[in-house]
Amino acid sequence: MKKIFVFLFIFSFCKSIFSQQHSQFFDFQEYKFEKNIEFSQNEYLIFKKNVQKNIEILAKKDVFKNFFTKTSVKFRLPLREKSGIQNYGFYSISAYFDHDTLYPNSLKDFNCQQFTYDTQDGYNHAGTDFFTFPFPWNKMENDEVEVIAAANGIIVYKQDGNRDKNCEAGIDIPFWNVIVLQHSDGTLTYYGHLKKNSVTQNNVGEMVSAGDYLGVVGSSGSSSTPHLHFEVNNEKNEPIDPFSGECGDSVSLWETQKPYVDAGINQITTNFAYINFQECPNSDILNLRDTFSLSDTIFFSIFFRNISLNDTVSIKMISPSQTLWDSWVWNCPYPFFAGSYLQFWAKLFSSDVGGNWKIEANYKGKTYEKAFFVQKSSEISQNLPQNIEIGPNPASEILTVKNVEAKNLRVKLISLQGICVFERYFSEKNIEISLKNFARGIYFLQICSEKDFQNYKIFVK
Repeated sequence: MKKIFVFLFIFSFCKSIFSQQHSQFFDFQEYKFEKNIEFSQNEYLIFKKNVQKNIEILAKKDVFKNFFTKTSVKFRLPLREKSGIQNYGFYSISAYFDHDTLYPNSLKDFNCQQFTYDTQDGYNHAGTDFFTFPFPWNKMENDEVEVIAAANGIIVYKQDGNRDKNCEAGIDIPFWNVIVLQHSDGTLTYYGHLKKNSVTQNNVGEMVSAGDYLGVVGSSGSSSTPHLHFEVNNEKNEPIDPFSGECGDSVSLWETQKPYVDAGINQITTNFAYINFQECPNSDILNLRDTFSLSDTIFFSIFFRNISLNDTVSIKMISPSQTLWDSWVWNCPYPFFAGSYLQFWAKLFSSDVGGNWKIEANYKGKTYEKAFFVQKSSEISQNLPQNIEIGPNPASEILTVKNVEAKNLRVKLISLQGICVFERYFSEKNIEISLKNFARGIYFLQICSEKDFQNYKIFVK
């Protein structure tokens, strides 16, 4: 059985080590998330003074009466996916707390590495930056990643209404949307860069519980892509690192601290075309689909977080009978990428079978999979959608397909052998297919939307 594969691994030129049949070079690149300059040092100090001023006002109102204890507070992850959405992962980390007080370009994170930043005027990154991945702008547009309280606390500061589609990081950018919580052990947590008009309706001075909704991850303030700046301050309103490590604090402030290199796959997608990645702040054109026909080219995308040197990924394509259709092994020779992805395509033929297929990727001892359905060309719909008109049928010279509502659809004409002999997107309401060079017989007309498709039997006489 003949199989055709072309692999395009987009991100930083890695060499694949597939099975002998497919050994070749291909492209691999990281997802480049620019480290954001959250503040100038002066802006940072002004912001902290405003927070402190609010705390003093609330204290005079006895908001903190019987609130403080000597018990240390532990924090949970301050992010979650919106209810109803469940991916393998939805974020990675682009910058940790800078423990080196010198500047500029004098960096040290809690693991004695340089995965952080500082600025010319003396600001050392004082928090942890969680960026949503993949498709950060799509996630922001659809409110897919929510910011939640990392522990019980009282809202002592909040700001909303600032522009949230910023694409630049710098000191002359409109301010961010942010929430600050006071915790019972004296620590404070900051949640910055929230989406405009997403900030909780709870008022300053009100209590929230661990896991309560605070906002949606956005790109307000000095920011180049949607991400959360999560910062912890001590009882003196001085920034501290919640992560413990050789070059950080000895005690972690997390309920469960994630590994420094928390490697994994965030998502696997099936697509009817390559994903069209857009420039900030536009949402990516995903071209997602999980139902195909035997004549379709199926595009796959696998999104990694924290991939490192010599990491191995084993990929399998499994048929409906649970037999192996083909498999590949890939090693990466690059040191470390917080976010990256690979794309490849496969073409099934009429000799393959319809049914429930899946793509599997085994990475770091864990198997990730994405199911998709392949429909036989013989599975024909008898009724056209209201917005589609096809005629004449049978046809001899010209077959006209009318897209009455001018929706974003694609038309394919497929032979009984499963070969696509015509394909075009609707640029106007009508598509005319010349049949002069087509052999007489039965064909299948396929009308494809972004999510689904239908086949119709056509007779060429």
